[in-house]
Amino acid sequence: MILYLFRQTVFLFSAVLMVRILCSAAIADALDVSTKWVNDAGVYYEQGRAFVEEGKYREAISAYKQALSNNPDDAAALYNLGIAYAKSGMYAEALEAYGRAMRITPDYADIHYNMGIAFTRSGKYAEAIEAYNRAVSIKPDYADAYFNLGYAYVRSGRNREAVNAYRHAVRIRPDDAEAHFNLGYAYVLINDKTSALEEYKQLRELDIKLANKLVKFLFP
Repeated sequence: MILYLFRQTVFLFSAVLMVRILCSAAIADALDVSTKWVNDAGVYYEQGRAFVEEGKYREAISAYKQALSNNPDDAAALYNLGIAYAKSGMYAEALEAYGRAMRITPDYADIHYNMGIAFTRSGKYAEAIEAYNRAVSIKPDYADAYFNLGYAYVRSGRNREAVNAYRHAVRIRPDDAEAHFNLGYAYVLINDKTSALEEYKQLRELDIKLANKLVKFLFP
């Protein structure tokens, strides 16, 4: 399998966190409720975010768990906890955290996207396909989700559907050389060498090394 595997986009809730903390504190003040839990959660959250950026995923997991002990329904902390678990190779735990976040914020496309990655890493391609499809239904211009969806389809033997996914990816991001390569390879898998050759021609303008790799499959 020569296809580029998939892409993992990590969007940590930082700006969203600030809005969430400020709003929570304001509500607490209005209700005459202590804001200590808000401040504590924010400290642990920021520690977790810093640990993820430093590659200290175990420490990030611990920090996010502390944040969640103050607010178990914090979707941002749950999502970032899932990322820390996934970075540690703990995909079952990542999926559990993503799932909890998804139930709170079901319309956040990145949650579904990262669930797709965790399912793919776990070899659960049917579940990955469902997750990526949910991501693109929420965010129709999600090129990376279409890219990963194409890979999951190929691994499932659904090569024509992979072609369709990669066509969406290159339509959204025409200069994405890796997507053109995967699309060309998917065309080879369905014996459409004419279309694969068109991708090769485009690749020559985008990335000559990838073009040379693709031509080996066109003319083995």
